[in-house]
Amino acid sequence: MLFFLAAILSMAIRPLMQPEADLNNTLVLIDEIAAGTDPAEGVALARAVLATLHGQGAMTLVTTHLG
Repeated sequence: MLFFLAAILSMAIRPLMQPEADLNNTLVLIDEIAAGTDPAEGVALARAVLATLHGQGAMTLVTTHLG
């Protein structure tokens, strides 16, 4: 399941994750980030994605059901 999620996530946000992407004034909405993964793996994946987006200046709004 993690491989499938990673593949979908990769296709969906690959353009945003390019080092030259300028995401200032960009709002990125992510619903249920890393849903369906092992909690530890999901947290690691979400952290990496969010750190990259933040580093490029994007404002993010993320939802999760992780308790």
